Amino acid sequence: MFSNILHNQNSSKSHEGVELDTDSSKKLYTTYVPRDILENEIYNHTKTYVEIPHDADLNFAQKFIDKEGKFIYCADKNELKEKLIHFLIMNNLTRAFVWEDSIVRLIKDEQFPSHLKIDRVIDSTNVAISFCEGLVSDEGTIILNPNQNRFRPLDNFPEYHIILASKGQVKLNMDHAVSDFILKHQEVFPFIIDISKEEKSTRFALNKPILISRGTKRIFIFYCEECCFE
Repeated sequence: MFSNILHNQNSSKSHEGVELDTDSSKKLYTTYVPRDILENEIYNHTKTYVEIPHDADLNFAQKFIDKEGKFIYCADKNELKEKLIHFLIMNNLTRAFVWEDSIVRLIKDEQFPSHLKIDRVIDSTNVAISFCEGLVSDEGTIILNPNQNRFRPLDNFPEYHIILASKGQVKLNMDHAVSDFILKHQEVFPFIIDISKEEKSTRFALNKPILISRGTKRIFIFYCEECCFE
C-alpha cells in the first residue's frame, strides 16, 4: 500500500490568565493559558466511536511526505528492528537519547546491537527516540503529550528525532486526535509537530489549546502496522 508514495519520498479573549506548568516533574518550560480557556476545559469527556478508513495511515504518510517529512513503513516488529538498525548505522547514529521507559524496554527486548548506546542524559547523544499520541491523517501532523515533548525545546536536543508509531496512533482529524487525548490526559495540553514551512500559532480543538512543539523538524516516523504502541 505504501510502495508508491515511499518511492517518491524526497477574537477577543480575557487578558487574565495563569502561567501553567505543563510538566510537573520537570519544570523546563511553562506556557501562558488564558483563564477563560481553563474555565471551559472539557473534563467530562466520553469516548465516541470513530470509524477509521483503511487508507487513513496512507493518507497521513502522503501528507507528511508532501511536507518533506520522512516516513518509513514497517509491516511488523522484526521489520521495524531491521529498518531502524539500518537507519542508525547509515547515519552513524550511535548514542540515542531515550526518556520513555517503554522504549528502553523495547530496545533491550529486541536485542539491538551493542554499539547502540541508550542514554537518559541528553548530552553527547545524536538521535532521540520517542513515541507519539497521534498521527493526524488529514493534516500530516503529529500530536505529542507533554512528556514526549518535554526535551524538544532544549538547545542540546539531538538534530534527529525518530518517532515510533503504529495503527492505533492514526487519527482521522484534529478533533478525533484531541478527543482521544482528553480521555488519557485530562489535565494537560497536547503539543503538535507540524513540519510545514509556515508554522502556525496555538490552535484549538474541542475547546482545548494545542501548543506548538518547538524543536527540530528533522522527524523520522517509523510506522509499524502490526505493532501496538498505545
